[in-house]
Formats: sequence, structure tokens, C-alpha cells
Amino acid sequence: MNEVPLHPALVHLPIAFVLFAPLFAAYVLREIHRLQRAAQTVPDGGDRANVARDFERRHWRLVALWAFVQAAVVYATMVTGELDADRFEDFLTTGETSASITPAERAHTLEHIEAHEDGAGLLLFASIVVFFLAVIGMKPTPTARWWRCATIAAQLFALGVCVYTARLGGELVYIHGAARAVESQIVSPGTQSPGTPQTQHTHTHE
Repeated sequence: MNEVPLHPALVHLPIAFVLFAPLFAAYVLREIHRLQRAAQTVPDGGDRANVARDFERRHWRLVALWAFVQAAVVYATMVTGELDADRFEDFLTTGETSASITPAERAHTLEHIEAHEDGAGLLLFASIVVFFLAVIGMKPTPTARWWRCATIAAQLFALGVCVYTARLGGELVYIHGAARAVESQIVSPGTQSPGTPQTQHTHTHE
């Protein structure tokens, strides 16, 4: 099998989205509040009020769009991670090092995989909640500011879940040997798969 997994290529994308999401949303919320206050300090601040409304409408939509893309990226990463988890679980049972793993070690590793998957599911749920809160906060109502603050709070919660899940994933790779499951199934060009005897070429000289 010469199949490079997609999960390692995607896994850093949700981290980037979740890390910068609360920073971007906090910046937008701060600017909205600043522009609205600036408009209120001018007796007939029609132009400033229009600028504030235009900024509010455009930029908070970007916050909602960011949340939507974040949820999509988390979902894609989760799906590819489940494929790699199946590969790793098979490796623990039938792989080349399965005989050297004790039942207790195998059970502990499987529990670690399950915890990592649960963390990914919670991160997806948190990302969806962030999206819906951001959509509600798009409406210029008296309670919009509270919905936007709730959006940032949910983003911070998602960031905490992301850090926890990423730590579990790193432990699977560097401590529990998940990378070996991939290495054992990838055949590099010009090399033979594990267990394939090398063919000796003999040359006859006349």
C-alpha cells in the first residue's frame, strides 16, 4: 500500500483557525464599539454612524464566515483522523510490533485514541455553536453586543478544547507510535515493502 494519509496535512489548519478566531472577533467587536461611540459624540454624526453601521455589517459577517470555514475544516480533519485511527488500531492488533505490545499497553493506547476522537467531536460541536452565535450577532439589535461577547467566549472554549485535543494527538504520534502504522504501509519509490525479499541479480561474464 502506497497511501500517504491526509490527516497530518490537515491537522494544523483547525489549530490556526481556532487560535486566531477570538483575536479577530475581539478586534472587530472593539472597533464596532469605538466607531459607535465616536458617532454618538458628534451632535449630527450621520456620516460616522453610517461608517459604524457599514463596518459592523461587513466585518461581523467575516466573523461568521470564519466560524463556518472553521467548522468545515474541523470536520474534514476529523474524518481523515478517523481513517488514520482505524489504520492505527489495525496496526496495534496485527502490525509488525503487535507481538511486543502487552494487552494493557494496547488497551491504554486505544483509550488514548478514543479520547482524541472525543476531543475532536467536542471541537466540532463548539465550532458549530460559535457559528450560530456569530450569525445571531449579525443582527443589529440591542442584544447584539451580548451575542457577540458570547461568540468570543465560545471561541475561547473551542481554543481550550483544541489545545487538549492537539496534545492527545501529539502523544499518539510521539509516545504511542501512531507514525509507525503509517510507515509500515507506505512504500517509497525505489524501495520494497517490508517483508519482501530482495532479488539478487547475477551477471555472467563470458
